[in-house]
Amino acid sequence: MVLAKSNFNIPSVRCPQLAQEEIVQLVVGEVERDVTQNNGPNYVKAKLKDHDIKISCDTIRKIMQEYFQGGPVKRYLGQKKPRVNRQPLSALGPYHEVAADGHEKTAKMDVVPDCRSAGAVGHLYLDLLEQLGEIPMQLNLDKGSKIGWQIAFQIALRCVSLSKFSNDILPYYSPDIHNIIIEALWQWHHEKAGHNLHLFYWIFVLVVQAALDEFCTWWNQRTVHWQSEKDMPSGHVPDDAASHSSSILCWAKGRISMVFSADFESIVVEVYQSIGSPELSLLTAWSVFTKLSDVIESCSRFCFLKQKLLILSWKF
Repeated sequence: MVLAKSNFNIPSVRCPQLAQEEIVQLVVGEVERDVTQNNGPNYVKAKLKDHDIKISCDTIRKIMQEYFQGGPVKRYLGQKKPRVNRQPLSALGPYHEVAADGHEKTAKMDVVPDCRSAGAVGHLYLDLLEQLGEIPMQLNLDKGSKIGWQIAFQIALRCVSLSKFSNDILPYYSPDIHNIIIEALWQWHHEKAGHNLHLFYWIFVLVVQAALDEFCTWWNQRTVHWQSEKDMPSGHVPDDAASHSSSILCWAKGRISMVFSADFESIVVEVYQSIGSPELSLLTAWSVFTKLSDVIESCSRFCFLKQKLLILSWKF
């Protein structure tokens, strides 16, 4: 008697035992983690396989072509990024150009409830114009979704106040890749306000390490193509070759030093637990970082104020 895999509900590439909506959601979720869109269907298939999810490469390719159309064009062999024509910085005068990075301004830096909201960023830009009483000739910013209203306000105000200068002669705004000033600004911001550097290490070292562990799993479980002239193992899976090797094991154990102090770790662990111990991943790291930074900063200010009041009480 011959028994098929379907009799035992064993998932396979041909019968993944998943609904089409679940397959699409799994593939889209895995591709969205690849921010640069440099990995193709084979890589996505291997990553899903590490989680015991078996989907055919053709199915993954069709989903990627439907939801991520720019990926195949970017991965095309011989495709090169266009080089930016660098020119010396110049300006006709004050407020010829206002350098911005979405919502951060050199002329105005404010905290908004949601920096990804186009309405909030546009409102902040109008506040800046109201404060100045003038509008800049040109904006330098990126092309994220958060700056939609900001660009619309800039174009509308430019058309009303400087109608004789078209966009071809004097652009309304320039892309972020030409925005040298705002990108260089973060160097000084880091030097002057780098109090959250240890918090950054505490969060992103763990997140990046998890991503590296996933990559190592995929890399060591791939099949190396056969090479007849190669002395090292080929035509096999590296993990299996290392686990069943008859040669000498040449590793040595060593202690890895931490990038932050033990005192800071005890503080941030307590704060992390106080906010509910949210999940740490590449998609949630920034939001968790912001919450922890706000709580730690507020606690630091409270302790500083408490210390000042204690000193004043001693004087009196």
